[in-house]
Amino acid sequence: MEYLGHTVNFKTYTKSLKFKKRMETPKEDWLIFENTRPAIIEKGQWDRVQELRSNKRRLTKIGKTSIFSGLVCCADCGAKLYYCTSRAYKDESQDHFVCSNYKSNTGSCSVHFIREQVLYEQVLNCIQSTLTYVHSFREDFQLELLEQDAESRKLELAQKQKTLSDARKRMNDLDKLIQRIYEDHVLAKLPDARYLKLSAEYEREQQEINKLAGMLKREIEAKAAQMVDMDKFFALADKYADISELTAPMVNELISKIVIHKPEKRYSKKHVTIEVFFTYVGKIKIPLYSKVIDQQGIA
Repeated sequence: MEYLGHTVNFKTYTKSLKFKKRMETPKEDWLIFENTRPAIIEKGQWDRVQELRSNKRRLTKIGKTSIFSGLVCCADCGAKLYYCTSRAYKDESQDHFVCSNYKSNTGSCSVHFIREQVLYEQVLNCIQSTLTYVHSFREDFQLELLEQDAESRKLELAQKQKTLSDARKRMNDLDKLIQRIYEDHVLAKLPDARYLKLSAEYEREQQEINKLAGMLKREIEAKAAQMVDMDKFFALADKYADISELTAPMVNELISKIVIHKPEKRYSKKHVTIEVFFTYVGKIKIPLYSKVIDQQGIA
C-alpha cells in the first residue's frame, strides 16, 4: 500500500523482547495513514494487480496452463473453474474448465463445463464486438454504461445490505440463546457438559458472524464509493482496437472475470451461457451468444 502513497504501521509484532521473530498482524489491525507521500502507482492499476496476484495459476500435471486460468468462475457457487488437460489426447481440443466444487458429481455444485477452445473463440468474439461497438458509438456507450452501473451497484448494495441485516438478526438470536442456556445452567436444568458444548458452539458462530459483518461493512462502503472508470477503459479499448488473437497480458488487462453458467438442454443440444466482465466497467450489455455444444462437448 506504500505504492499508493499510504503509510502502514503495525504490520508485524513480537511476542516479547526475548522472542526475536516477527509475527504478522491481521490486516484489520493495521494502522493506515493515507496520502502521506506521492503515489507511484494509480489505485485502479494497484487494485487490478492485487486481483491477479490472488488468482492462483497452477500448472497442470503435464505442465500446461491457460491464458484464462484464475479468471473463470462458476455462476452458481462462485468457485473457480479448474483447468484440466489429458495426456491421452495429443491435440488441445479436449482441454477444458470444470467447476472446482463439482468433483465428478460428488461435490456441492453441479457440472459447469466448457472446453478451452470454445471459450477462447467466444471471448475473442465478445471482445471484438464490444470494442467495435465502443469505437463506433462512444457517446451512446457512455450514457448506457452510466445507467447500467447505477442499476448494478444499487442491486448489489441491496443484496449485501440484506445479508448484513440477516447476520445482525442472527447475532441477536445468539445473544438470547446464550442467555437462556446460562439461566438453565444456573437453575440446574442443563448439565455442565451440555452447557459448555452449546456455549462454545454459539460463541464460535458469533465470532464468524462478526467477521462476516465486518467484511460486509467494508464491501458496502467500498461499493458505495465505487464508480466505473470509463477513461481507463477507453484507453484499453484504443490500445486493443484491432485484435485477431488473445494473449495472456491482453486478457488480464481487459477482463476481470468470466462467468460460466450451467448448460441448458434445448432440442437435445446443450447451450452454455458465458458472461464476460471487463476491467473498470464490469459487464457490458452487448448480445453474446454462446456456441451450441452437443452432449460430447464438440462444437
